[in-house]
Amino acid sequence: MGILIILGLFLPHCHIAIGSPDIETIRPTNYYDYVSATTNPTHAYDGNTTTSGDTIFISNNDPSINYGRDASNIDAWETKSQTWDSVTLYATIEREQATDDTAGVYIINSAGTAKHTLLAIGYSAFSKQEVSQTLNSADWGGSGFPDIYDLRVKVNTTKYHGPDNKYLKIYDIRIEGSYTPLPTVGEPVVTSPMTPQSQAWVNVTITDNNTLSDLSNVTTVLFYDADGSYTNPGASPDPDTQTLAIMTWYASNDTFTIKSGSPSTWSINNTTSTHPALTGTTGDWKFSFQPGKVATETVAPAKWFAKVTATDAASASGSNNNSATGSTMNFYGEINVNTATVDFGTVARGSAFADNAKTADVANIANGNYNENAKTDNGTAGCGHWDNTTAINVTLNTAGTPGVGEFSLAVDDTITLASSVNMTTDYQAINSAGVLTSEDGYPSGDHGLWLAMGPAGIPAGVYNGTIYFQIANRA
Repeated sequence: MGILIILGLFLPHCHIAIGSPDIETIRPTNYYDYVSATTNPTHAYDGNTTTSGDTIFISNNDPSINYGRDASNIDAWETKSQTWDSVTLYATIEREQATDDTAGVYIINSAGTAKHTLLAIGYSAFSKQEVSQTLNSADWGGSGFPDIYDLRVKVNTTKYHGPDNKYLKIYDIRIEGSYTPLPTVGEPVVTSPMTPQSQAWVNVTITDNNTLSDLSNVTTVLFYDADGSYTNPGASPDPDTQTLAIMTWYASNDTFTIKSGSPSTWSINNTTSTHPALTGTTGDWKFSFQPGKVATETVAPAKWFAKVTATDAASASGSNNNSATGSTMNFYGEINVNTATVDFGTVARGSAFADNAKTADVANIANGNYNENAKTDNGTAGCGHWDNTTAINVTLNTAGTPGVGEFSLAVDDTITLASSVNMTTDYQAINSAGVLTSEDGYPSGDHGLWLAMGPAGIPAGVYNGTIYFQIANRA
């Protein structure tokens, strides 16, 4: 009796990621000039502070021009990519001296509701200078300023007598959003193929512009996806010894841990799992682990995927995954034969299978489809045989109808004689439809064994031999 374990190979890898700044700037991309009173309006937001969009004081126009929208009042701003903590609008403005005509600059929303005054309406000279206004998140969609695109910068003019033909000039309009730099996670690279109970790695590069010491934890969710299409495991996935393991490095105690359900043979190695010096801003994390015995075998198109999330001290996080590649998992099979010896006792010549039944405790553990096979010795001396203390051999009859000097054996994994298989000297399936098991194995109990004896030619004595069990991958 024995154990078969099928093993595979692995290769470690690495990947590099790039960090992000902590200020993001956006500018308008369009305008609506209500009365065509502005010359070169695009100069007001082209980032060149030597040129300007010039609005002439010639009539009562509220507004005269709006920046940050188009003629249909559709938002017109560059796209932001970050979640902002605080926001400031900057504008570089000049107002020429007028006699009594006036102009001012305001911050409004798409409904025309005033939010802030950048330059109060007036006619006195306002030298070219940059003004700023801190914005309230409540005005622009709440936390993160998701509705910042609803903002417009409005120029308003009034005429009291004959037109002064003076100008309100805007040289630059921009919004700057500040944010806590999120940790940046490179694409994780995972050993492929992985093999249960053999060392594997998840390698990933992480960047934090506040230095890596700002990180509180790095978490890898390694999970099985039957259709190989990468279904996001979600924010709080449940560990499962067959399909999902969560590996986490904690800064608080500098320890790598693993959660994989219970019972579980998944493990992580704190000696070979590594991370870089935390004084820099970029470095590699390596999770060194062993998949559990029943980490599900991959059969195309199935894949195992990794999602890695790095979280900093402010609970800001960044993540990435290997959805473009995924990894494969080799087959793993194990048989535990817990009955070392089966004694049929005294057996009468000419007895049938039904007269002599015994059991052996055999448990299969497999991470995919398998066959359970069995065989016995062939009765030939010197090649593993059934003999007694006087070295008299008896011959195996594989048809289950033993004749003179012969015996037969039968075996079944459900202790059912009707479905049993006659043993031969070659491995043959006694369960040809085995599937993914639990960590405890299946069946978790006895196999049936039956002995039949020929009618004569078998001297009295104690006969010994060996029965072999095998587990093998089934495509």
